[in-house]
Amino acid sequence: MKNILDFEEFIAESTSVFLMDNETKKKLLILDERYHKLIEKFRTKYVAQTVDNIKEEFDKFMKAKENGQKYYPQLEIQNSSVDMKLYDDFGKLIDDFEEIKDKCYISKFYLEKIHSMRSSLEQRKKLEEGTYEPGENPVDKELYKHALQIIKDNPYKKPDFKNDRNKDADEVKERIEDALDDLGYDFDVEIDSGMLPRMNVKMGHVNINKTSRFSDADIDGLIAHEIKGHVGRRYYGKQTGLWLFAYGLQSSSIFDEGLAVWNSLHKVKHKKDNVMFNIAMKTCVSYLMFEMDFCDLFDWVKNHAKGMTDYTAFKTVVRPRRRNKDTKIKSGESMTTYLSGFELVSEMDNKMRNDILHYNIGPEQKYELDNIKEFLKVNKFKPLK
Repeated sequence: MKNILDFEEFIAESTSVFLMDNETKKKLLILDERYHKLIEKFRTKYVAQTVDNIKEEFDKFMKAKENGQKYYPQLEIQNSSVDMKLYDDFGKLIDDFEEIKDKCYISKFYLEKIHSMRSSLEQRKKLEEGTYEPGENPVDKELYKHALQIIKDNPYKKPDFKNDRNKDADEVKERIEDALDDLGYDFDVEIDSGMLPRMNVKMGHVNINKTSRFSDADIDGLIAHEIKGHVGRRYYGKQTGLWLFAYGLQSSSIFDEGLAVWNSLHKVKHKKDNVMFNIAMKTCVSYLMFEMDFCDLFDWVKNHAKGMTDYTAFKTVVRPRRRNKDTKIKSGESMTTYLSGFELVSEMDNKMRNDILHYNIGPEQKYELDNIKEFLKVNKFKPLK
């Protein structure tokens, strides 16, 4: 009986419309490895960029403010110049994926990501050349109004730095390493002195801000958010055997941030303060950075976050605008994925939330998830190391 079942499974797999021939599968694996090298280079240079002179520019900004003047920080960004070889290499990869797209169902997902990264490089080149002109505000005004209401309903709570946030980066590093070991996620933990957030995740690494202080609730929340959310999706993405899923499909960041925020509210013993306030503030700043100049937006943040330190408010406004370098430009990179993603994930049942943990997709691919599962099932790729 078992042999009959095995034979029926063999027939089902061999006739699947998603099954690739051996030659196409070999080509896909070669292209996937090229994709990995290029996207890692892209993300290292242009994602979560370090601001080298943030403290110096903060001091200049506050000194000008004290004198009743406006000063627009000029940010020094590591590796900000556009790599045109990378741009051309993406173009060659597009051509090669086009050659197999009729034989490989998931080629279209690679092409979406590669075209998106090329567009980002084109925009950055214009910023470097001084020819960039912001278009219409891309942030939905209704989402902004919704975020504004959340801020009113969830006012900012000033952290108790002396009695509550009494853990330094070294102690947090140990706690994060223990959590990674418990979950079986093979990621390294490093301490970084130049990052803006307190913690972030890159492929294979968790980075902790050296100057930040943490409470026990902070650490529990970060384990739920960063480790069980961001690291988990990358870990399970690597288990598929394709770098496409390790880095995530187009717009995967929406589910990535949404799941991470949902975890930080539902997978902790004690919810840390300001979770809803923070994701709403990111959305408001994303909308208003196209409407206000840097100095006025700083004042807006301070007015809506009573008790927030000047330096925290400054970093809140810098973070989405660091791509510009010159903060006088009214634009930046939107951070609405936290709120919009959280609301989408909140509407899911546990099965769907488990699915998006194991399959690093975005909202655009949600209704193709069964096809993606079938593709991975019939083609059987070895997990990535």
